[in-house]
Amino acid sequence: MELRAVALGFKCIMLDTTTIQVGAQRIYETSGYSRRGEGMLHGYAVIFYEKRLASQGSEQELLKIVR
Repeated sequence: MELRAVALGFKCIMLDTTTIQVGAQRIYETSGYSRRGEGMLHGYAVIFYEKRLASQGSEQELLKIVR
């Protein structure tokens, strides 16, 4: 998903999860997402996350290494 977002020109990904979904919080945090705040969304207490994406040039270099 992140590689596709970079290819489409996105600079960051923002997402959220509820405060009771501890497993999702761990996945996001270990995947490089930073907490950006807490709030209410559709009646649920949520945590907002954000991840800045690498530039397209660095992603292309990464793909060369992976291949």
